[in-house]
Amino acid sequence: MEDFKEGICSLHVMKVLNIFGGKWSFLVITQLFTGTKRYNELQRQLNHVSSKALSDTLRHLLKNEIISRQVYPTIPVTVEYALTQRGIDFRNVMIEMSTWGQKWLDDPLVPSNDDHVDKQQ
Repeated sequence: MEDFKEGICSLHVMKVLNIFGGKWSFLVITQLFTGTKRYNELQRQLNHVSSKALSDTLRHLLKNEIISRQVYPTIPVTVEYALTQRGIDFRNVMIEMSTWGQKWLDDPLVPSNDDHVDKQQ
């Protein structure tokens, strides 16, 4: 709790959100928890992501050392993505977020974003 008083916790949370806060980051990482994936596998599994959005997300996660990229000299070139140890360590955070979501967002008394939008229109 001392971290909250000093603002250190907020600073760390902001830094984490800068890395993982992208629209597709969580979904890409979730897919990579099941193992190494090629670009096309990721794109198929995330069927609503555009090529540009997926490329930008992968580049951002690579830059922040959350994932690794392995290039194999085949024809055509084979590229595989996997989680680094930093990415693997984020798994517990995602599990806790899922637990929180199950507790609070599956509650029929808590309006979803869709409910909020409908009321504004």
